[in-house]
Amino acid sequence: MDKLAILALVAGTCMISTTVQAVELVANGSFENPAPDTTWNYSNPDGPYLTGSFSSWTSNGQSGVWQPSALMFTSIPDGRQAGWTGSGPFGGGSLTQSFSQTISVGDTITMGGEFGDRSNLFLGYGGVTAGTVSLFTSTNVLLLQASVSGPGTTGTWASFSLSTAPGSLDAYAGQSMRIELSSANGTQANYDKISVQVVPEPTSLMALGLFGLGLLRKRRAQ
Repeated sequence: MDKLAILALVAGTCMISTTVQAVELVANGSFENPAPDTTWNYSNPDGPYLTGSFSSWTSNGQSGVWQPSALMFTSIPDGRQAGWTGSGPFGGGSLTQSFSQTISVGDTITMGGEFGDRSNLFLGYGGVTAGTVSLFTSTNVLLLQASVSGPGTTGTWASFSLSTAPGSLDAYAGQSMRIELSSANGTQANYDKISVQVVPEPTSLMALGLFGLGLLRKRRAQ
């Protein structure tokens, strides 16, 4: 079989496949890295925590990673650790992560995760817990934003998810993106299972498949 026929068969296979694979952009989205060590703070019964940047995440202000005790959450959505941003007596903060993959024409994006409403032990953590999850382009255009909150002192988690509309990203083709997790209302926001998935346009695969099958038919006719 010559190269043209091989190309046609490969392209035809692309057309036949009906599943378009999403690409996950977030690294360490469940905050399981790093594990607690001597650099962590063990000073209160909330559980050991780290303030500052860590694996794949950049810390701004009061934020970091922690391993909540059972007094804070009865369970964690994925693993044992969570990201935290800001808290009442210590000011606000955020965690950010930039992605190298750029937007292509026809892409759609889904952003989601879990927001934790911690139980409270000390004055300053009370009130309605709230946070904001934002997805920006490399030129600071806001693509998606989720405002998340809990009733306060519940020790539970709530899921959030939202997606871009088809074609809404085409004007930003070639730009990279970043995600920002932040706190609101002067309270500590808690995050886990953070995800940003890019789904390529399926029509581009179909076009390649049709082109490949056309080449194969032409070759056979000759």
